[in-house]
Amino acid sequence: MDTPVKLTNGDNISEASKIRTSLADQFPGDQLERALMDVEDLMARIQTPFFVLGELAKQMVKNEKLAVDKIEIGIRKNELTPDRLSTLRTLEPNIEVTDKGFSYIWDSVPIHIKFLDPDDELYKRADHVWYNSWEYQIPNPWKEYEKTI
Repeated sequence: MDTPVKLTNGDNISEASKIRTSLADQFPGDQLERALMDVEDLMARIQTPFFVLGELAKQMVKNEKLAVDKIEIGIRKNELTPDRLSTLRTLEPNIEVTDKGFSYIWDSVPIHIKFLDPDDELYKRADHVWYNSWEYQIPNPWKEYEKTI
């Protein structure tokens, strides 16, 4: 598996998004799926459940080919325990965790991990969507969340 090109607190993520002009040209082939697998691997290693968010979640719900400019996921703030944070820092020693989350770039794909309010009704009980033979958690109720995208 490829390793992240650069880990960051998210300040320079927009630079990677400016390289190509359209979402269809942004990331060819299965690059987004491979970046998503990297996120899944990282979250599995730190044993942290996550929600797929934004346009990525919308395309998964509609079972569309992925055409987004970033992978956006969220984890409940209380899920990143000191032990999990320690494991994250062991796996990715250069990562900068802020009060909003963290970001990194994998194979030129920006990956944003946002901290979610665990008391927000959208994230208390996850809904699920199947995409490419994998099950992902999405905000629940989906229709309410979809209005915010």
